[in-house]
Amino acid sequence: LHQGVNTLYIAGYSLSLVALCISLFIFCFFKSLKCTRVTIHKNLFVSFIINNAMWLIWYECIVNNPEVVANNGVACQVIHVFLHYFLVSNYFWMFCEGLYLHTLLVVAFVAEDRIMKWFYLLGWGVPACWTIIYAAARGSDEKQREHCWMEDGGYNYILSVPVVVSMFLNLFFLINIVRVLVTKLRAVHTTPDTHSTRKLLSC
Repeated sequence: LHQGVNTLYIAGYSLSLVALCISLFIFCFFKSLKCTRVTIHKNLFVSFIINNAMWLIWYECIVNNPEVVANNGVACQVIHVFLHYFLVSNYFWMFCEGLYLHTLLVVAFVAEDRIMKWFYLLGWGVPACWTIIYAAARGSDEKQREHCWMEDGGYNYILSVPVVVSMFLNLFFLINIVRVLVTKLRAVHTTPDTHSTRKLLSC
């Protein structure tokens, strides 16, 4: 049963990896799609692609090899850390997606180049900080360093808390975006606002 579940995981991640690579190629190939929104999409897809690849490596090279788990080498611990880094990055790039859409609708003027720098920091930098803290805390605890860190340790909250916070913030963005759109649609003079709103959302 355990082997069957792992096979399903591998098949699912493999299909997802292929679909993501095709999508990323389309975004990169067609220059007409170049804009801040698509740049955020591409970074999100890259984080998912690497995360899926890390999961495939994790299942094929570590989970299915009891000897590797028993030896508890540095390589498998490093894979564990990078796996969780890109997993957290997934959520933070989704947060960037929500934040950008919310900013377009709420803020009158958006400096595209400047805001993208902040998104790079949020999407890649913030997860790196939390992952380093997690790795340092767990690595310093001898009881939590066994079996390639496969067992859930007492330090998972270091990564879980920022992820949950980003999800709640995205929920807030969604609610506020719906509120703003409904307000615009109910306005008496809706034509200019509706047109500008559609233009912002298109790219």
